[in-house]
Parts: sequence; structure tokens; C-alpha cells
Amino acid sequence: NYYFFQSLKKNRIKINKSINWYENQPCGKGWCLGSNQFYNNISVGYQGFTYFPEMLHSLPSNFEYDSKVLPNLIALNGKFYEDVFKEYCQKDIYHVGPALRYQYLHKVNIENNKYKKNLTAILSGIPLYDYKVLSLLNNSSNRFGYKFFIKPHPILNKLSKNDIPNNKNLIYIDDEITEIYENSRLIICTGPTSALLESIALGLNLIVPKITNYEHKLISKIPSINNNIILTNNIDDMHKAIISLNENAKRVNNLNYFFNKTHFDSLKIFF
Repeated sequence: NYYFFQSLKKNRIKINKSINWYENQPCGKGWCLGSNQFYNNISVGYQGFTYFPEMLHSLPSNFEYDSKVLPNLIALNGKFYEDVFKEYCQKDIYHVGPALRYQYLHKVNIENNKYKKNLTAILSGIPLYDYKVLSLLNNSSNRFGYKFFIKPHPILNKLSKNDIPNNKNLIYIDDEITEIYENSRLIICTGPTSALLESIALGLNLIVPKITNYEHKLISKIPSINNNIILTNNIDDMHKAIISLNENAKRVNNLNYFFNKTHFDSLKIFF
């Protein structure tokens, strides 16, 4: 990518703006370094995914800024990500743009979800994590009699039968994610999946099983006004959380804070 921009400059090709999908990967750094070195102040990086604490490389650093391997501007899904991205780089390069991939969330109607009965687990697509969640749900069902609806991740819609608990109270569904949000009283979700922040943004009652070292870091970034998010360590914690969320939770919808709605002003950064 670096030599691509070098070749464009050598051939006197004029460029007004360079836009790339920003994940801060090596190929993206080459793209940014080339555009910054051969064309000044034209690069825009679009961060169109959610925050995953385990993907530390996705957060820009001051050293990378000084090395000119970052975009001149980074367009974010929402204000939440601006606060997160400043952890290692406090430069004035962030701009809240449109959450293009997540506009469907603005059509989700969850006003009456308190009357729903479904306890729904949304899996991450990481087999190691998913099997741990399934084991937790199976043990919770056997001990407390809960019935859980389970949504496998699209990239892993067929789990190994040898690793799936044989439990009639674990019901696998293939509903659209928007239907799940609308029809669930409570969401159980953990691991690197956008469904976690989507549930938080929609203000859904949320249980986050702690199966790695990263769930606490993510939840610690969420505004304290959200009291309907509970981290759990075991089935006893989950049982208490289900009861607590049924009785005491106050739903706070922060959708635009996490996933900004597309409008003319939010698109200006691309033009």
C-alpha cells in the first residue's frame, strides 16, 4: 500500500481524499504512511466495528501518530468510541461519523420488551467461549429450571453435537437478531461479538458471564447510569442476576451514543 501511493505520486495522480477501513492492521498502516507521506492531510480511516478490548492493536497510540501510520482523521461509530480510542492516543484526530453497518438498530422496537419472557443467549462464534457459555446455561437450567433460547453466531451456526448439552430447556433459534432484541426480556452475551454493545446501546437487560479477562474492561467503559448490566462468575451469580433484573432494572437507551444515526452532517467527513 505504501508503494501504491508512491507510484501514484510518481505518475502525478492527484488525490483529494483517501478513505480506508480502519483496523490499525499492518496493511492499513502502510496505506496511511503512504498517503501521509506522498499526499498531505487526505487520509480518513473509518472505524466501522465495535470495541473489543482483546483487540488492543485496534486502538491508536501516540507513537503511531508520531510515526505517521495513522489516518489524519478517524471516523467513529459514536461518541462512546471517541472516549475509548483516546486511551493511548489523545490527539485531535477523532470524529463521530455514521454507524453505517448498524443503522438497523434504529428500527428495533423494544418499548414493550418488559412483557416478554424469553431469556436469550447470543453466542460469539468463538467455539471455546461458546462451549463455556453453553455449559453455564446447561448447569443453570438443571439447577434452577430456566429455559434458555440460544442464538448461534452466523459464522458458527453448526456447533459440534458432541459438545452441545442434551437439554430440552436449551432451545436453539435462527431468528433475525432484531427479532431477538425485540422479543427477549433478558440477553446473555459475552466475548468478542458486536451483540454485546448492541444490547447495551438498546438498553436491554443484560447478563455478561465472565469467561475471559476482558468482559470487566469493556463493562467498565459503560456509563454508570446503566444499572441493567450485570457481570456474573457462576450459576449462582446468574440466578441472582436474573431475579434482580426482573425486579429492579431501569432501561436506558443510549443508541446514538454507541451507534450514531446516519444523516447529512455525519457523512460530511467522507466528502
